[in-house]
Amino acid sequence: MKVRVAVVGGGLGGLLTASELQAAGVDDVVVLDRDDLPGGVARTVARDGYQLEPAAGALLLPKPELSPVLANLGAEVVPAVDAALRYVYARGRLNVLGPSPKVVLSPVVTWPAKFRALAEPFIRTRAASSDESVDAFFRRRFGKGMGGTLAWLAASGVFAGDPARLSARSAFPVFSALEDEAGSLVRGGIRRARRRERGTPRAKSHVPVGGFSALAERAARRLGDRYRPGVTIESVRRSDRGWDVKGSERPSIVPCPPRPSSSASVRNRTASRCRPDSGHSPDRMPARSRSASSSSHRTRLIGRRPGTPWPR
Repeated sequence: MKVRVAVVGGGLGGLLTASELQAAGVDDVVVLDRDDLPGGVARTVARDGYQLEPAAGALLLPKPELSPVLANLGAEVVPAVDAALRYVYARGRLNVLGPSPKVVLSPVVTWPAKFRALAEPFIRTRAASSDESVDAFFRRRFGKGMGGTLAWLAASGVFAGDPARLSARSAFPVFSALEDEAGSLVRGGIRRARRRERGTPRAKSHVPVGGFSALAERAARRLGDRYRPGVTIESVRRSDRGWDVKGSERPSIVPCPPRPSSSASVRNRTASRCRPDSGHSPDRMPARSRSASSSSHRTRLIGRRPGTPWPR
């Protein structure tokens, strides 16, 4: 199979990239996904009236990079009112933290820690290394008490990781940029707020209607047969004709015809090992009973600079 663009991975990034290419007129694109369902780790779990997002929990919108992508896809998003709240058990009680600066007054940390945090605009200490951890960054800016709590909240809420092992500049580049610009997160935030054009809406948390699984399914439906689930990529190599993407495609399970009455037919159906009680011919075997068929997708990898059209 020869295509112009092959996107490896059917997560939200891959699906939205392919959808944008398709909207820009690049129809010769295919998404190769190892899983049987689109979305990657973005699989919404609905249980007992609650909705859990194991991956991304919300989207900050409007965003000039993301809002047009969602609009082109026709995705419906709504404000995530509850997503702005954080519930933290500390000092023997459950504390509700909102998104406003008033969080510094919450009982999560002691008053001495709060006073030290209020001194952040006047802290001149620079990072000891260029790859400072999230924990070290927040402790340096806001002090041990408040900084350690903020580092834990940021790392666990976004990455579910250890703040002492995450890079601050890589995980939260916006905070590092504020310090680089103004020498302080608070002063940097104030400067950016003053530069924002009057009437420009502030980005707030939103969620797709139906969850992130619904967003992934919408993107996969838009792609149609250009979304190829069940493909395991074995290699990606450059050749004189572009790029060779080689993978094995897991065959789809084709259901069997209705249960026959004769015992001989029953034995034949059992030997074919297909799915019973359905109305299709058992010409193909289930994925586990067939050897994977190899396929090679020849394509070229493309990119674009911001503000330039996709190549045609």
